[in-house]
Amino acid sequence: MPKFASICCLLSLCITLAACNTLAVEGLQIPDVPSFEKDKKQEGALIALTDAINLNATGDENYFKRALIYINLENYTLALADIDKAISLKENGKYFYTRAAILNKQGQFQASISNMERSRLLGYSSSESLTLMGDLYQQARQFTKATQFLKNAIQIDPNDGENFYFLGLIAAKKADTLSAITYFNNSLVLKPSYLNNYQQLSAIYLIQRNYNQAFYFLNKGLSFHPNSDKLWLLKSSAYLKSWKIDSAFYCLRKVEKMSPQNDEATFQLAQLYFKSGDFVNALRYYGKTLELNPQIYSLNYQMGLCAEYLGNSAKALEFYTIATRLHPEDYKSLASLQRVRQQLSFSTSTNESLDYLNLTQPLSNVPQTRTDTTIMPARFKVPSSLELKPRTNNNKVDSLLKKHINAIDKIH
Repeated sequence: MPKFASICCLLSLCITLAACNTLAVEGLQIPDVPSFEKDKKQEGALIALTDAINLNATGDENYFKRALIYINLENYTLALADIDKAISLKENGKYFYTRAAILNKQGQFQASISNMERSRLLGYSSSESLTLMGDLYQQARQFTKATQFLKNAIQIDPNDGENFYFLGLIAAKKADTLSAITYFNNSLVLKPSYLNNYQQLSAIYLIQRNYNQAFYFLNKGLSFHPNSDKLWLLKSSAYLKSWKIDSAFYCLRKVEKMSPQNDEATFQLAQLYFKSGDFVNALRYYGKTLELNPQIYSLNYQMGLCAEYLGNSAKALEFYTIATRLHPEDYKSLASLQRVRQQLSFSTSTNESLDYLNLTQPLSNVPQTRTDTTIMPARFKVPSSLELKPRTNNNKVDSLLKKHINAIDKIH
């Protein structure tokens, strides 16, 4: 939790003194920790604590304090290892709370609940622990329990914006949009830079098609978090819904540049290129997405469509065959496979190739004819060597494409 992390940050500034005092008792000299930067302080504290642990591996507090620093550094794997060691040396309610917070960060909310229950049995209680319990139970969709914990936390600390944020999540999950907006705004008053509030508010206003408010919260959130992938992806969706296609492309390419491993950005780029008729780049970005996330079997079907509309039935046959093998019940892939087989049976040449569409090739090397598409997407001009050949069932193909594009629209 962000509040938990902020507490860890404050504690980490004191950890060095505690570690140094321990070593001073043992007659050891520890060099002063640089104080001109928070990162340097944490690094110095980490070194001091590691030295202390090497000298005395049975001290539970040093493992606990080092776990707090790792949490601050968002290294939850090492943090979990240290807190596990601390608990093995001494069962302490605060230690179980810390482990619960780490497990929650790793998405293991059921295991986190078990640790929180153990923490409470050992007598540990704080506003932060009540907030964590509220978060865990709202994830488990036990809204009554979650609300009670959060309201108790507010009574102890009315200035903790996270409690209002989680109450907003509960209201949103119960489809009480008005209450959700109120809670998220209350949370922003207390935590003006809290990223999650901007994500939730902009998403709500996008659903309501209130694009002015959506852009307001997206821009304000990006002023605090300019490198937030999620906000840029939401902004691309807002531009798409406003038919500002070039701006949507800009947002998605920005995400791709900041996070090359973000498969959602590459997939959305592929969808945009497909809808714009740029099947060359659509094929490439579907391929990139498949490299990042091989579990999405439907990508082979989409790549088959791209190859087919570029006039390469042989390559389309390969993609559709893979799609049907991965998901034999997919009627769209099966129908497409049968259609392409029929086309190839009447074709005089099936030696077409899409080798020039190397998925690792820079986009600048690919022929592009797109111009400004702020109002409506431009159609991609297919190279003459790959123009569609006349087919007797062309109407059926056009119908399939229309259905596919309608399906893509639902994503946005």
